[in-house]
Amino acid sequence: MIIHIPQTPAGEVVGGYNDITHPHAINHLMIGELGNEEILLMACDDGDILAYNTRSIEGYIRAMDCSDGKPWRSEPRP
Repeated sequence: MIIHIPQTPAGEVVGGYNDITHPHAINHLMIGELGNEEILLMACDDGDILAYNTRSIEGYIRAMDCSDGKPWRSEPRP
């Protein structure tokens, strides 16, 4: 599964620091708990911070496991 992470307008203006050719690259990634939910938290080189509920990622992967290979759910949103 590939998650296409959105970039904020501010992130586009700021750009990257570590790699100016890939300013929205993820440079920190962790899984943890927020309340009683498990989340995937990531920080990008341009300063954007995103969190995904791991349950929505799991649901998307399970939806992809159908006969035609096309998910019936939309891609997880941060």
